[in-house]
Amino acid sequence: MDEKGCYMMAAGKGATADGSVLVARSCDASGGDDVVQVLAVPRVKHELGESLRIPGAEGVELPQVSETYAYLGIMMVTEGADLAEAEGGVNEHQVVAGTSTGGWLNPEAQKICPRMSTSIGDYRMTLVLERCSTAREGVELVGALTDEYGARTDNYIVADPDEAWLYEEYRGNLWAAVRVPDDCFVLQANSVRIDHVTFNDPASFMGSSNLVSFAEEHGLYDPDEGESFSPSKVYGAQTGKVRHGIPAPEYDRRRIWRGISVLAPSTNPDPEEPTWTYPLFLRPDRKLIPRDFLGLFTDQYQGTEYDHYGRNVDAYKPTVSPMVATDPSRSYRGSPFHINEQRQYQLAPIWGTERIIGTPRSVTNWCAQLRGWMPNPVGAVLWAGIGEGATAGRIPWYSGITRTPEPFTIGTRPHRPVRDPGTYNIYDPRSAYWNFRIVTNLVNLFYTATKDEVIPVWREWEEANFRLQRAVERTALELHKEDPELALEFLTTYSCSKAVEALEMSKEMTVKLHSIISHYNAPL
Repeated sequence: MDEKGCYMMAAGKGATADGSVLVARSCDASGGDDVVQVLAVPRVKHELGESLRIPGAEGVELPQVSETYAYLGIMMVTEGADLAEAEGGVNEHQVVAGTSTGGWLNPEAQKICPRMSTSIGDYRMTLVLERCSTAREGVELVGALTDEYGARTDNYIVADPDEAWLYEEYRGNLWAAVRVPDDCFVLQANSVRIDHVTFNDPASFMGSSNLVSFAEEHGLYDPDEGESFSPSKVYGAQTGKVRHGIPAPEYDRRRIWRGISVLAPSTNPDPEEPTWTYPLFLRPDRKLIPRDFLGLFTDQYQGTEYDHYGRNVDAYKPTVSPMVATDPSRSYRGSPFHINEQRQYQLAPIWGTERIIGTPRSVTNWCAQLRGWMPNPVGAVLWAGIGEGATAGRIPWYSGITRTPEPFTIGTRPHRPVRDPGTYNIYDPRSAYWNFRIVTNLVNLFYTATKDEVIPVWREWEEANFRLQRAVERTALELHKEDPELALEFLTTYSCSKAVEALEMSKEMTVKLHSIISHYNAPL
């Protein structure tokens, strides 16, 4: 299974303050391996007989469609590949696609459910952006590709201005998808969460035809025992404690609990419950806005017993385990000497034993705002940061823009396996991604001395951009009535200017951070 660990959210149009559908994702990959670009991909006509070779999918070539849709995508580009991998994006029909590594299967399911070397994996999200005009079409496409080429234990959220869908798969050719109720939100954190099947209600559920029969035939589910079929219980592995080498609750369950406790605190969720006992869909305590989702991508469990950073500022101790604390008194990973009396070298919260939501592993985190009452190029905006949620600013990228600044189009990942020696990506000063990554790295290594020069600055910048949103869109809508092409140029200029502004801010931050660190980097 891919080792990315991501966090995804979606809210129906009745759960948001303005009636939009919201989708959010943090791509928690590996900061040095998975460099991202932001690309404005145009609509393209293709010749009859064209095909696509899918990277990593053994021997898979797909026939190309006659025309692919335009989209704005945050992409991982592999050298020499036919197709880039969308880590998030929105197309010209306001269809959004987000992806995440799925949950662990239980040992019985692992023995029975085959690994599929032909699985297309996350490239399915790029295909959704290129080929689908509605979220339902997107889920149907993903399901059809899984039926034919197999699953890889991935999770996806596909949405449009009318609805959002959560998709899960369980290896083999097994998959399920549920529609998010309009008045609810859903969270996903690398676990198996779908807890019911309703094949008799195709408006709210889709799944592989053998989803239940496979489990019955292989002894994973017995309907005579009286329980309804639950994919999370039949195929999933989350059980309320560390089992079979699965790092719960520190890895997955706690992040689901935290999202619920922030967005729907009145439900008073128990952080020690098994994952599948959390409700799949919940109504928020108040109507949601993009900043609610984006705020979670900066979260470190502040104010809770799991905030090891805040609780242990005066008791820095390293731990040997990179994921699970074996001794509750040992609250930090890392170097025991990476601190001085003034704590200018204090490591960031990520060095605690909890897998926090706001991890610097993130190579992009974003929230898509989808609004069907506006023309598509104006109605869909992707508030996207390049890098970690806390230490990067989220840029307003409108779906209809026709270009992105050159620094955002630089950076590929090697065609070779990234675990092989010498295949890690190399820093490129021309790349926007690498410039943002410098800021994240410096803050998380010298947190106490540097955080106030970065984190509040980005939050203030984002707030100013949200205040500008209404005026920008009013102008774009007026232009669109008279000249749609001029409206696209206006939005393109605006998004690009904000991207360049963020990039210049990151460079200025880097100068300041190096200056600060140099004053403390000579211990007596």
